[in-house]
Amino acid sequence: MQFELTDTQRAIRQAARNLAEDHFDEDAFTWEGEHPEENGKVLADHGFLGMTLPEEYGGGDASWMEALMAMEGVGAVCPDSAALIRETNVGNVQIIAKFGTEELKEEYLPPVCKGESFIAVAMSEPEHGSDVTHMDTTAERDGDEYVLNGRKAWVSEADRADAFVTYVRLSSNDIGSLLVDSDTPGLTVTDPDVNMAGGSQSQLFFDDARVPVKNELVTGSDSFKRTIKTYNVNRITSMAVNWITAKWVFEEALEYVQEREQFDQPIGEFQGVSHEIADMATK
Repeated sequence: MQFELTDTQRAIRQAARNLAEDHFDEDAFTWEGEHPEENGKVLADHGFLGMTLPEEYGGGDASWMEALMAMEGVGAVCPDSAALIRETNVGNVQIIAKFGTEELKEEYLPPVCKGESFIAVAMSEPEHGSDVTHMDTTAERDGDEYVLNGRKAWVSEADRADAFVTYVRLSSNDIGSLLVDSDTPGLTVTDPDVNMAGGSQSQLFFDDARVPVKNELVTGSDSFKRTIKTYNVNRITSMAVNWITAKWVFEEALEYVQEREQFDQPIGEFQGVSHEIADMATK
């Protein structure tokens, strides 16, 4: 079992940190819930967006460990920018990469890798919460289109999404997934609410919204089981962003208590403050 980073992984982490120090340091932690879109373009230019996606669609064919190293390197300087790396690799785009048609991959993945597009996921519903298999949003086939009716809740960053990987109840009673453009007639995206973590979440209302059949991602009796596994990596990368942010805060606090002086000594030398720093390091 490998417990050490490879030379390549270390190099990716260092290159990502160097890039962040050159471009992101001045504005780090000033975004207040906004997304540093221009930083995303810089990351894209250096190959740090969509790292795990196939190369033929603008990705890097990199491993998840390499993507995590890029997140750690950037996050040491600007955690908000590290989150941009995460969102271009997680389940929302992986579903398209794994299950989408060639046409869908060519249309939707390259803009993600260029930092020009964001794909959100619409799964949970207000009546059922985390019990996502009890789904009321329906998609009825009508010729070359599906007609969607229903409601989705807690859709993260919906206000900036260009499309939604949307889970629906099909006429066969199976759960399937469709790619729904944000400007689809019959789709209403509510103004976002800000949750306790500072993230924006909206509701989606489908009122006879028509989606082309070509936007099918996965259908069939085992479709939900096949796609839900793709989201396992979301938990790993979400943990990584939280850890990266906590590490950044700790290092900033440590630097401050070493430089800030009161009563002719750095405040870090006072026992009460040093205990707080030690507790932070331990946690």
